[in-house]
Amino acid sequence: MTLRDYYTTLTKMIEEDPSTLDCEIIYAKDDEGNSYYSVNWHPSVMYTDQVGYEMDARSETDIEEEGESVDDYIKVICIN
Repeated sequence: MTLRDYYTTLTKMIEEDPSTLDCEIIYAKDDEGNSYYSVNWHPSVMYTDQVGYEMDARSETDIEEEGESVDDYIKVICIN
């Protein structure tokens, strides 16, 4: 899913029911919905070398401190 898709879905939800703006944001532990947890942090930009189920994502600062360039990574949005 892209940030654009996410934004479009949120926008439609809010237009259809503005009260959703006051709802707590949660996330599922896994695809089966075995557990749910609160989202505790604001979204942030991270970088990874692959997109998939379990990926290693790092901040721009961490990458640059290791002498690498973020241009060599895929930019992703972390929601928690």
